[in-house]
Amino acid sequence: MIMIKNLFKSYDKVIFADLSVSFENCGLYVIKGESGSGKSTFLNMLAGFETYDKGVIENDHTQIMIFQSYELIEELTVEKNIYLYRKPRSKDKTLLQKLGLEPLLKHYPKELSGGQKQRAGIARSLLFETEVILCDEPTESLDINNKKVVMDILKELSEDRLVIVVSHDEELIKEYADVVYEIKDHGLNIIYNAQKDFKPLEKKEYRGLDKGNVDKILKDTSRFRNILFIVIFMIFVGFMGGLFKVYDDLFVKDDMYFLNADKAYVKIDDSDVKEYYLESFDLKEIVPFVSVMVNDQNYRLNIYPLDDIAEAKDVIINQNAADKLNLKVGDEIALMYEYLTKMQGIDCRVIKIVKEETSLNNIYYDLDKMWEYFEGVKTEYTSMAEHLRRHADTLEADVALKDFGSFKKQIEEQDDEVSVYNVLLEEKDSLAKESEVYKLVFDIARIVLTAMVLIYAFVFKDRENKRLKRIAALLLSFGITKGVFKRSCLTIKGFEIVALGFLSLAMIGASYLLFDLRNSDLLWLLAVVIVVLLIESLMLWRFIKDIKNDEINTILKNG
Repeated sequence: MIMIKNLFKSYDKVIFADLSVSFENCGLYVIKGESGSGKSTFLNMLAGFETYDKGVIENDHTQIMIFQSYELIEELTVEKNIYLYRKPRSKDKTLLQKLGLEPLLKHYPKELSGGQKQRAGIARSLLFETEVILCDEPTESLDINNKKVVMDILKELSEDRLVIVVSHDEELIKEYADVVYEIKDHGLNIIYNAQKDFKPLEKKEYRGLDKGNVDKILKDTSRFRNILFIVIFMIFVGFMGGLFKVYDDLFVKDDMYFLNADKAYVKIDDSDVKEYYLESFDLKEIVPFVSVMVNDQNYRLNIYPLDDIAEAKDVIINQNAADKLNLKVGDEIALMYEYLTKMQGIDCRVIKIVKEETSLNNIYYDLDKMWEYFEGVKTEYTSMAEHLRRHADTLEADVALKDFGSFKKQIEEQDDEVSVYNVLLEEKDSLAKESEVYKLVFDIARIVLTAMVLIYAFVFKDRENKRLKRIAALLLSFGITKGVFKRSCLTIKGFEIVALGFLSLAMIGASYLLFDLRNSDLLWLLAVVIVVLLIESLMLWRFIKDIKNDEINTILKNG
């Protein structure tokens, strides 16, 4: 029996005042009244979706609600929407045929008309086999034929169940109602009673939703979205790894390779002070080569000395120079120098091509062996070596890269017109200046991409929570407890968070190995993953915390 005693309910105005009514027997009861009189409010109070100001509602029966707004789960097929808590049975076929749902079982709600959705919602509620069926305008979206089908089914079920229908359809009321109540003067007044020999409303064995059902529903409704989110996030991690690789290749030159990285060069324009520097700082004059001759063509390249090349006339070139001059190992070139206003050349052979981290075109010769060679070349007055030394304005020193700063300071303190440089450091400075704008673009790009994925994670989880609230409202209306639903959410959504974390770490590991990322890049990616996992965890915690009666009831009342 459902017993209502001294019930008061008001919004801006009084809806019910000292309402007392009971429903003791099976049958089809209709509640009618003017728009805004409180028909749906009364039904929602019986269903537990609406609070009241004072009074008592005693109801120890299982019940189900047929919603005016369908309340179908968009991610599930019609068949899965209907069979939320059990598998199909052979006796269900008659009901589905009557409602015209058999051809629609594999369709999704978005593919249905309003009337088809309503019939699917009705079928789902009826298959729960509860003792009480509450119906809020169940035929509102149906055509005449389907109205009759639905009401015939409800009439048949009312033989051994209590069916309470809220409706303003006078034709329906006249044809099917056993008892009609009208809301008037803040109460329920009987305006029609068929005086049938009603069967008493009795409790029956009932099996509704359990945690296993809820787990399956949550998996089915979130699988595609979460796989999509994980895939997008994995693509982001992989793309960021590739972006870091490009960034490092272009702008991070800590491991740049130069053959003469540990050589310092001192440029002296004043020949009067050259002897001082040669004696005081253990410097060497380098041969004043000015160009390279290849196939009768002169090219301005960087010609540097190097230690321990096999022969005086052997040279090593970098890949850039080889590409520029179309050279290979074994080819002949001439290193050109000036003698008495005329260009002279020494024929050399390329013995090795090396790849340096530079855009420069470099050629290397053995300094000591080259000076020895020129000592043997006689001019009219002296050796060619002595002539070239007089015109050499660049000196070389063996200086480790880490000591270059102090060496430069020591030299330039003697004379501010003397310049000191290291080829590797000059290249780094040049690249830094040239790439400053591009570096800024890359920095902004990775910050923007990271911000976008974090915003996407937040928006995705926020929408997921809103969607889950509707599912929670529906399942709670079917008898599942909040505790069971929360445990299911923690189980399913917690597993999704762990899976996302595991796959993200795997992708980061793969990116680290594939792109040879620096530690700073690795830490950036790890920080992004940690923040995303925190967003997921905090949003799940907020969702669990927000499963409250008032919010759930508002969803169910408003549709």
